Amino acid sequence: MKSLQAEQQFVAPWLWNGRIWARRGCKFDSNWQPACETDDCDGRLQCNGLIGKPPATLVQVTLQGDKDKPNFYDVSLVDSYNLPVSVATQSFSPKCTIRSCSKNLNNLCPQELQVVNKDGKIVTCRNACLAFDIDSFCCRNEYGTSEK
Repeated sequence: MKSLQAEQQFVAPWLWNGRIWARRGCKFDSNWQPACETDDCDGRLQCNGLIGKPPATLVQVTLQGDKDKPNFYDVSLVDSYNLPVSVATQSFSPKCTIRSCSKNLNNLCPQELQVVNKDGKIVTCRNACLAFDIDSFCCRNEYGTSEK
């Protein structure tokens, strides 16, 4: 079985904030809806303001547009995990030491959190909220405060 990996480079303007979702198993050259096995955004290549449908590895970026202000990014697994991702900056700062989630966590995913494709391959590892839809796992209703 051949493994295909794709790399997508995104060069952001100096003043920008947004989210980038890792997607897998996409076919944009057909009328297949959804177009991706994981983190589809209504069958589109460019989400154009839509939120990708979890589960997915997420990169969040805030660029200040001012060289005297810090820029921020994070690799987040809050919406679950589907692919390893990394962030590369044009100028490296010693303050930015963690730039990726490069290990394939799908291999460590508990069975009850796994999502498999039609070939039986694990394509994503859901978080407990997506898997079970329970208030305590989703931090909502009586569990929707920082104290709980």
